[in-house]
Amino acid sequence: MSKPLAPNSPHAALIDEAGPLLGWLIDQLSRLFVPGAAVSLGGLRRAVRHYLVPAEAAMRRALYLIALTLTLPAPRTLAKTTANPRAGGDLSQTSTRPRTPLFRFTETAPAPPAHKIPEDRLPRISIPGITPRPVPPPPKPRNPPDFAAYEARILRRFNALEAAFLDPDRAALRLARRLARQEKPRPGLSLIHIPGTNSKKLAAPIRHLLLRLNEAALTEAVRPLLPDTS
Repeated sequence: MSKPLAPNSPHAALIDEAGPLLGWLIDQLSRLFVPGAAVSLGGLRRAVRHYLVPAEAAMRRALYLIALTLTLPAPRTLAKTTANPRAGGDLSQTSTRPRTPLFRFTETAPAPPAHKIPEDRLPRISIPGITPRPVPPPPKPRNPPDFAAYEARILRRFNALEAAFLDPDRAALRLARRLARQEKPRPGLSLIHIPGTNSKKLAAPIRHLLLRLNEAALTEAVRPLLPDTS
């Protein structure tokens, strides 16, 4: 995000401001995946909470604001491929090339807090010396965490985030196409409970930027719902 984006947007200055802070977050995350880096499961989870989740949330809101300013090009016509399989052409090479994971545009709102009272804490009538005390059920056994699988999943998320950061126009265009296919375009963001803002170690400038990006996204999301007073 080194070049000016969405210059015609009322949020152009805010989008440009997001670039350096997102770059800093991505730089902090990239240190986890350099060869030879000794990262524990706890350290990786802390990095996800303090760096990856806020960066993804800020990137989604910035891309949404950019996508609203884009004019979709005419659909492209796919031409038939005439490569000769015997020649060992480009098809055999591109099919084995690892594909960069796509950045996810939507967020899942956090589940509401459960108000169910555990059975051993339910109010009951008891008579001292007669009614036996309730015994809480034993905790369910947990499988040991698979660090390799978790690390691979976080690496895919990081690669998708970095790709969107390096080419935001392409990511925003993909989002604009997705919004155009909807009858009532919705950002698909958790605009009330913002992911990442519950991190106590989140730097104040990044928290402030995330809140402002969310406010701008919320403004644009509700704009079509407002009555036309023109």
